[in-house]
Amino acid sequence: MKFRMLIAPFALVACEPLEPILVVQAAPVQAYVQPAGALACNTTSIQTSCAEVHRACELAGFYPGGVGVGKGIKVNCLEELMRGVDIASVSMSVRPEEINCINAAWANARQQSEGDANDFENNCIYTEPTSSKQAACDDVVRACAAGGYYVGGMDVGRGVLVDCLDPLRHGKRVARVNVDPWTLHGCFGPNLDDAEGDRMASDRASVLAPAPTHLPRRR
Repeated sequence: MKFRMLIAPFALVACEPLEPILVVQAAPVQAYVQPAGALACNTTSIQTSCAEVHRACELAGFYPGGVGVGKGIKVNCLEELMRGVDIASVSMSVRPEEINCINAAWANARQQSEGDANDFENNCIYTEPTSSKQAACDDVVRACAAGGYYVGGMDVGRGVLVDCLDPLRHGKRVARVNVDPWTLHGCFGPNLDDAEGDRMASDRASVLAPAPTHLPRRR
């Protein structure tokens, strides 16, 4: 006859361990700094962990606005990973302790307000460390220019602001314009409503998408 021994987690007792054992909880916390020698859940380490998760989700094909096809980086990747769901296509080097650090910071933000929690989540997953907002906005304007849109082209349906940048900012497709979601959100923010990015792209339009020498005829 075989015997099985069940050990309940709350009954586990350690007899004078040689080294201190740290269990990082994903419960709400007020401070992120852990004891010396343990994983420090501070702002810097959390940002680093977020960047690693961001990169892993991106490489697996998840992107901003992709929720409609099951590829939303926020809903279908970050939130699933935070719940401990194993996504087969996502390969990352983030340790469970780092995930717990992110979860702890996220929970702490939720304690403050739902808005703080949304800000933390958006900053964690939408932050693009490899490019600045200025560079992203420049790339969006260049994409419009490459598609034939320019300053003063509104009368022929080629206005860089009205016919290209504005539709893109509202999540619409623009004919002949290819701009990847990361660049688009890098300029206009996670919800495509960033006023600073809108002004930045509009200001750069005159430089990067000027009217051509020979203007096409009006329709």
